[in-house]
Amino acid sequence: MPTQADEDYVKSLMRPVTEPGKMASWLAPPLKGINNLPGEFEYVKP
Repeated sequence: MPTQADEDYVKSLMRPVTEPGKMASWLAPPLKGINNLPGEFEYVKP
């Protein structure tokens, strides 16, 4: 079972990223985009 120290460590890694084109370090990028579009495809325009 994970200890409180383990949970605290995982929480310390999970920081939000809100910059367009950036991805949180704790997430792996998808192998391919939606509908097989390239990963750098702009899905949502502001």
